[in-house]
Amino acid sequence: MVSMGMAAQLMVFVLERIMSECTSKQKINTDLHGFLFCVKGLIDALYHLILNASQEEPQVVNYKKRVSGAETFIPLVQYVSRLKPVMHIVNPVGEMRGRTYQVVTEEGKRLMASLIRTLHDFHRAGKCPEQFCASDIAVTSTGRVKHTNTSLLRGKTDELVLRNYEDARDIFEKTVFDGYDPTLIPEDIKHLLQLMTSPGAISAEYVISTHASLVPLSNRYQFYLDMCDHITSVLDGNPEQNDILSSLPYGDKWVEKLEGNLLLEESFHRSGPYDTEGSAMAFLKFYRDTLMCRMENFMKPFKSFPGMKPLEYTKGDFESVLLVTYPMCLPRMQEELEKHKQLRDLNLQNLTFI
Repeated sequence: MVSMGMAAQLMVFVLERIMSECTSKQKINTDLHGFLFCVKGLIDALYHLILNASQEEPQVVNYKKRVSGAETFIPLVQYVSRLKPVMHIVNPVGEMRGRTYQVVTEEGKRLMASLIRTLHDFHRAGKCPEQFCASDIAVTSTGRVKHTNTSLLRGKTDELVLRNYEDARDIFEKTVFDGYDPTLIPEDIKHLLQLMTSPGAISAEYVISTHASLVPLSNRYQFYLDMCDHITSVLDGNPEQNDILSSLPYGDKWVEKLEGNLLLEESFHRSGPYDTEGSAMAFLKFYRDTLMCRMENFMKPFKSFPGMKPLEYTKGDFESVLLVTYPMCLPRMQEELEKHKQLRDLNLQNLTFI
């Protein structure tokens, strides 16, 4: 059965086609074209009025209907059980000391990002879901989160937003990461979870909704470059630049952290080595240069390690090396840029899971 909203939307589409066809064939006079344009505007307004008056939201579904349109929904708990393992062990390419790291899978990050983005969309519309738990969440086959039979409270307040974040964090810790040792959760993911229930959560809403820990590996390259170029070039000479640089992680420890990885050490010695006296600025430059030349050593002899066998790797492999070596680099850059009201203009939400 076609809803009133869908009927209005269909009428707008038909009118647009009629106007387009008639105009292109010069079979319509100006008065009639203007009349049709007014009718289209009225129907379009009616459609949006119906849509806004509806109690249903795109992110809210009636769970009694397991199928909505072309999408099928399954309970979150069932989806997570199919998804597991949500974390896996990474052996970084080029690692010489045998170090391994736990990281969240791309599917796990997409699931978490979808729940957070859904809340962000509600909050931007001035609405907050009532208290919810894992049993109130359904997931599509593509990993998109939908609230099931959730009542929306109109009139967003800080208290309700914080409660939403607390509920989401509870789902992450007790459902998504159920069965995992909490100490193994990656540092950047822990930063997100702590931020969601911190006193500064309200002022960090944008950071939470675009948090670097949930950015796909394939987008981390651009995510970093956008922030780095803004800090090092756009803010050059501004007081904000020094404030941000002084707050970034790793300080003079960043060189120590790269030692033992062939790819990172080769990058460090490529043009230098780097002057580490610049601390944070030198680190940002090293990270940027390393990204720009990330495939330079693919199946090539190492200049700094002539006896080592050439490595075969992908862009994703290289991103994983940087992720596990400097997990807090991107989240802290993001957080500091937002504190100085410099983050939102970068439109980083376009690089997160959608």
